[in-house]
Amino acid sequence: MTTQLYKKHLNRLRIIIFGIFFLMFISAARTLYIQVIREVDKNIVGKFPIKGKRGTIFDRNGKKMAYDATVSDIILKKSNTNNSLEIANFISDNFDLNLDAILLRIKKAGKGSLKLVSNVNQNLISQLKEDLNQFVEIEVVNSRMGRYWPQKMLASHILGKFGDDIGGWGLENDLNDVLMGQMDSLSHFILNSGNKIPAYEIAEYNNLSGKDVYLTIDLDYQRILTEELSKKLKETNSEYANGIIVDPFSGEILAMTTLPAIDLNKPLKDIEYTRNRTINHSEEPGSTIKTFSIIAGLDNNIIDLSDKVFCEANEDEIGEKVIYKFPELNRRPIEDHEGRDTISVEEVLAYSSNIGTVKIALKIGKDPIYNTLRRFGFGERFDFDYLRDQNEGELKSSLKWNKYSWSSIPIGQEMKSNNLHLAMAYSAIANGGYLLKPRLVKSISNQSNESNPTIIRKVAKSESIDDIVRALKLVVEKGTASKNKTDFCYYGKTGTAQVSFPTEKFIDRNDNGKWDSAEDFIDSNSNDIYDVGEEFNDTNENNKWDEGEVFTDENKNGVWDKGGYYDSKYMPSFAGVFPCDNPQIVCIISFYNPDITIDSNNKWASVTAVPVAQQIFKRLKLRDKDILL
Repeated sequence: MTTQLYKKHLNRLRIIIFGIFFLMFISAARTLYIQVIREVDKNIVGKFPIKGKRGTIFDRNGKKMAYDATVSDIILKKSNTNNSLEIANFISDNFDLNLDAILLRIKKAGKGSLKLVSNVNQNLISQLKEDLNQFVEIEVVNSRMGRYWPQKMLASHILGKFGDDIGGWGLENDLNDVLMGQMDSLSHFILNSGNKIPAYEIAEYNNLSGKDVYLTIDLDYQRILTEELSKKLKETNSEYANGIIVDPFSGEILAMTTLPAIDLNKPLKDIEYTRNRTINHSEEPGSTIKTFSIIAGLDNNIIDLSDKVFCEANEDEIGEKVIYKFPELNRRPIEDHEGRDTISVEEVLAYSSNIGTVKIALKIGKDPIYNTLRRFGFGERFDFDYLRDQNEGELKSSLKWNKYSWSSIPIGQEMKSNNLHLAMAYSAIANGGYLLKPRLVKSISNQSNESNPTIIRKVAKSESIDDIVRALKLVVEKGTASKNKTDFCYYGKTGTAQVSFPTEKFIDRNDNGKWDSAEDFIDSNSNDIYDVGEEFNDTNENNKWDEGEVFTDENKNGVWDKGGYYDSKYMPSFAGVFPCDNPQIVCIISFYNPDITIDSNNKWASVTAVPVAQQIFKRLKLRDKDILL
């Protein structure tokens, strides 16, 4: 009886315990349903701020150049790890960072955590997932939306960044108002847990997103230009190089680069890497300008291509260096590196004779030459698209020319331009005589930016253009660009410019345009600069500026520099048009300060710039079969 009673109470106890656990399960399940499974109380809706995504930048063919993507940071949880060398090697190999610099950062971090890499694209993290998992000390954190540039270094000077440490640069900065997503408050359902889920329509979000931008850039052209420039940059150990490819009939920029470049996904190490030297850095262009002096004479019916010019080389001086002191220019010496006897005007251009060009310029006169250069766009800023950091170069009015200007400017000295100027000027030759507005943005959110080319002005008669094209073909056939023959036709002009250093300024203490008492400098050009040909009284006759002889020592060498040229700095360039019939490409190539200690011939355009242009034309011809049609 006792046993039965015990069993009865035990069963009741089991039922009670089961009931308690069942009630606890029901309560937990109800809580789980309310907080997790039942997503939302439809009656609780609030509005919260949302920012639309930033617009995407595409090339002309719809290939992405910049877009918003999920990015994360890679951190080292504890820096005092025994695996620091292996971790540093892994980061260096996969993110192209300096190994020693990483090791130093780990050492300096002590025992704390350290951000090894920031803004790493989620796709790359997925690719490296297995390798990352091998290091227990490494963690991927802070996933968020960030900017990603899939082409890395390619077109970095064009794209730039917005809100960078230096304040932003390139199209990302200049187009920020177009690309930037907008803020607004949109409806959200509020979960019982307090979390929020969107209750707005996708169209509402899209209305907040920034606009997409389509550039005129062709990434294939951009890659070819960059690769060929990069090869020669390394070969010649040049300080930098830049190039541009333009469609001469539309003004569209198909490629534009400055080297060295940077991977935009990495921190900026040097502000110099942000400079788009193709448009914002000007130098004396040298012999590429001679083309326009000849056009000035042709267009004003002063010369003909067949006219003969004596270039002052006697029979035994032909092919050797010749210096001629012009009596019309106070016996200013002009040099030809390869002397010529009597040759035609078109041969003066083909062989790039300085003496011949100056003789022709003296016959033409300064006003026709100045006016022609201005019509072709030199010395002015182009009103184009959104790259605002543009340099207009220098071209002083013919009213301020002295006798030295008369001989310097026609051969590309005493003036400055950039490769955008040259590209648009040679495009005007290629298209029959029309200066076009350059274009870099093709459309915004598929809305065409400009449907037709914008003609700035007619620059020369069609007959003059036909003649100059004939002369430029001779440059390639037997002139300064004829060293390496090709199986296709192109034309253009070489330039090997010496790099100038600045004339230094004096302080006109009496504001009278003279150098008074200890000064005794007559500013005959009224430009507050000591120019060649002007007089300065060196009181102590030591060729230095002593106490009482106030000047701005811009070159920081303690000496009054009157302007001039570095002995070993050159800028070889080539302006090319391809193909000869129905031109479709104008390409300008420049190298700054190639190393002439490696090869003294590196200074010549025929050795540096011309082969690069030829290789670009060859690759584009193979890539685009229609280019020769």
